[in-house]
Amino acid sequence: MSYIFKRNIGINYNDFCESYGYYNSKKRIYTIDSLKKSWELFYIDNNRFPLTRDYSNFKYNIPDHKLIMDTLGDKKEEFFNEFNKREIEQLHEYFIVRCQELKDYCIKNEYVLGMRELVKNGFQSYVWFVNHSPDNITTYSEFIASLGLKPNTRVTKEIAIKLIVDKSKELGRPLTYDDFRNPKFNEIGISTINKFWGNLNSMLKELGFPINRESMIAKQKTLTELEHNIKELCAHIYKTEDRRNISLEDVENCEWCLHPQTYNKFFKEEYDMTIGEYIKSIGFIPNGSGMGMHFIFDDGEITTSQYEFYTSKYFKDNDIMYNRNIKYKDFIDTYIGNKDCDYALTINNKIWYIEIAGMLDYSKVNINNLKGYHREYKIHIDEKEEMLKSKNLNYKILYPSDFKKPLEEVYSFSFD
Repeated sequence: MSYIFKRNIGINYNDFCESYGYYNSKKRIYTIDSLKKSWELFYIDNNRFPLTRDYSNFKYNIPDHKLIMDTLGDKKEEFFNEFNKREIEQLHEYFIVRCQELKDYCIKNEYVLGMRELVKNGFQSYVWFVNHSPDNITTYSEFIASLGLKPNTRVTKEIAIKLIVDKSKELGRPLTYDDFRNPKFNEIGISTINKFWGNLNSMLKELGFPINRESMIAKQKTLTELEHNIKELCAHIYKTEDRRNISLEDVENCEWCLHPQTYNKFFKEEYDMTIGEYIKSIGFIPNGSGMGMHFIFDDGEITTSQYEFYTSKYFKDNDIMYNRNIKYKDFIDTYIGNKDCDYALTINNKIWYIEIAGMLDYSKVNINNLKGYHREYKIHIDEKEEMLKSKNLNYKILYPSDFKKPLEEVYSFSFD
């Protein structure tokens, strides 16, 4: 064969093949430099460096695994570390670009995408963004806050601090009460500050900001404005959540409302009624503070706490089928009592059991010193968990602290 090629075209068979990019690995002499060139050529076409599964590849002049190892000798670690480092650096640069593009998109549309909206809008999944973030970022809300954006969900104190610090840097002057009134897109409102610190000055003091003397006196609202606040809140909840039950926590979490006690004070002085009585007078159903919230859905389901309400509404809104109040004796053959499980749902052929431990708010009670009802309730929850563990069942026990996160994160397993 080689003789025929030499006689007809002046070069032997091996040289002919090499002129078209094909190599005879038995004849070819590989060097570390030639391997580096092959790695670079592979990256140009594939946007990554070769993996073991890519060895032997004639297109890029990559020999088999043994020949690569023999060629590298004691330079193996140095060779692969060089390309691994470059790949990590390039991936980080790409991550920075995608973060900026996501931030620009949200600012342009004045809307922060939820974790389930990323892919459908041309971005990577929330898992990709979180996994490529610094180690201290473990949730999508924390990632969004790291971009200087306000999550489209309930804001935690840590996220509020991040956004307040960013606002202080942006303004370049002492923060005042007016900086947090009538918050717009991507801004923290005074109600969030009241929720976590009680008042503006306590927040300024804790974060080490100077206190502007003007902010020592909260701006007064007229009685008409106070009434409008509550009416607007009730209308908003009815429109967005289709419920007429209004709790004091709804008022505390409302961006444009003051603390509930402020309304109690003025309504008592002017109308001789509490905020709850005022809410009732405008056609809504007042609920006391805490977790209690009695609600009846159109299909007849009854929830008796805010956590149950938000959970059932989330499942209904996302077409997730579920059962309520399932007796443990129906799926734990060693149990004959009357305990029941709050929710059971089937996801990807797996049954998940959900318990909502709404009475164990560890921000209000000491987990290491539970007394009375809280202690009995904890024993009750522990007994349920022990049964679920004993049968190796899929389960989640959720506490009030879990519901401070977006429900998409709380129930992320429901769409994995």
